[in-house]
Amino acid sequence: MSATLSSHPTLTPNINTTLRPNATPAPSLSLARTLSDSPTTLASLTPYALFLTQLHTHSAETRVDAMRRLFVVANAMGRDETLLKLIPTLTHHIRDSADGSNIMSHAAAVPTGQEEDDEILLIMAEQLGQMVECGLIPGYRALVILPILEQLAGVEETVVREKAVESLNLILPLLMAEGVSVKGKEEEEARQSCVRLGPGLILNMVKRMAGADWFTAKVSAFAGFSPIYQFFN
Repeated sequence: MSATLSSHPTLTPNINTTLRPNATPAPSLSLARTLSDSPTTLASLTPYALFLTQLHTHSAETRVDAMRRLFVVANAMGRDETLLKLIPTLTHHIRDSADGSNIMSHAAAVPTGQEEDDEILLIMAEQLGQMVECGLIPGYRALVILPILEQLAGVEETVVREKAVESLNLILPLLMAEGVSVKGKEEEEARQSCVRLGPGLILNMVKRMAGADWFTAKVSAFAGFSPIYQFFN
């Protein structure tokens, strides 16, 4: 049975959104040649494993292709696996990028210097917002995404910062979980945790961005004031 995501209007254009359960589109032949695994091995990889294989290759085109499939991979993995594996992987990827640029974290700018790296960050910022907006990750479980978007909101490339702020503006209203009805003890605990911890985490994020040494994060903090004000109001 196929799970089709094509009805979602904000998916990144030109990505294959038709999946078998626990499957993800195989890379094109030209991209597959850049991977060390055999075609048979690639075909047998889980969505997450294939994503990691593409993301860690030396081919810039293949890395961009991997990130374009981020939403599709997350949908194939499911919410729990996405939160357990995929989001931490993206967090480490951003931190490694910052460390590789000798830039400290906490909303400091992350200069990449390569167009393909900027494209990867842009796609990541966009699709993280889509995951929450369409409900793949419920708003009350989206606090783990904020550190990634905080980093992306401080990069040098303007379009990446703007997309990160746009995703933050989408997610912040969805974090207001006081009146949200959920099913199950675990979901209720997650909702209550978001209600309890969310305001402090958001406020500290804004303070870091506004107080950062780089102007890039300051600009992003200002751009996000409106939804943050609504959150606390």
